[in-house]
Amino acid sequence: MSKWIDLSKTISSHMPVYPGDPDVQISDVYTIKKDGLNLRTVTTVMHVGTHLDAPLHFIENGDDVASIAIDKVIGYANKISVTPNEYGILPTALIEKAYIGITKKHKKLLIDTGWEKCGKGADFFTGFYGFESNFFAFLKQYNIELLGTDMPSIKYNLSDQKQAHQDLLSEKVVIVESMINLDKLDDTFWLVCLPLKWIGLEASMVRAVASKKNSDFEH
Repeated sequence: MSKWIDLSKTISSHMPVYPGDPDVQISDVYTIKKDGLNLRTVTTVMHVGTHLDAPLHFIENGDDVASIAIDKVIGYANKISVTPNEYGILPTALIEKAYIGITKKHKKLLIDTGWEKCGKGADFFTGFYGFESNFFAFLKQYNIELLGTDMPSIKYNLSDQKQAHQDLLSEKVVIVESMINLDKLDDTFWLVCLPLKWIGLEASMVRAVASKKNSDFEH
């Protein structure tokens, strides 16, 4: 059995996308049958499937994807599981309690909300949970440099995506969205979450994976 857990959604033509975004389109340029080789083009925005946001997404003249330091997207990470309250809000107090309870804390934090299994169809992109506005203060207090979630985006309360992104991206916190299999992770593991080295782009799809055995990386 593989020691790796895949945290990324599969990319395919016409996969579900955020409402209003263009579909992913994969087209043939050459085919083996006609031309002796396969060559295809992909037309897409970067905010499909499992992807990360760079500061440029919401910050004028912010850093692009190519500017993200490698050590921000590879290294030891933590996972916590948090249940929303009756209003669909993830209480910061519960997030902090879960994080404090981890013996070995790291600056990369993945939050399993269960939304991967709850959100279906268009509701996946519109009905996801929100953070309290003081969540940003929690991230700053513990110097979190990467935040990953199983939700398709982040927001304060039930609608404020703009301020949530501006707060985190202004501090150059890497935001990773639409992750899968977070429920299979222990509270500490080795994370690899590499974007493509896009100059001038505000986001990139990623292949995020986690090692079941972080001891494999200790010397």
